[in-house]
Amino acid sequence: IKNTLNYINLQQKSDITQSNSINSFNMKNELVYGFNKNVYVFNFSNEFFKPDFSQQSHLFFLNFSFNFSPKESKIKYFLSGKNLLNERYNYTKYIQNYSTSFNRIELLNRIFLVGAHIDF
Repeated sequence: IKNTLNYINLQQKSDITQSNSINSFNMKNELVYGFNKNVYVFNFSNEFFKPDFSQQSHLFFLNFSFNFSPKESKIKYFLSGKNLLNERYNYTKYIQNYSTSFNRIELLNRIFLVGAHIDF
């Protein structure tokens, strides 16, 4: 189990404009479980990201992966899912001396992936 918590307070001062402050918060939880001597490995993670407390936008991601590695086999199988809650956009705010701009960035949609890894 791994938990990460980040808080950032960014303050900007200029002779031309008033001072600005941006607070951001990021929290990530990850659970990795392997059993049967790591033949089966399950990974589940979630991440909450609040880029700016003065805005209402935030992001919440859920991801998982499952790996199956048969003993004495050169083939490893996996199944993974990313952005399971299907977050569509990330909103950013840029503050400069003369202007403030807001951007909307489109994120990758929910994705599931099944595959195999072959060692030669």
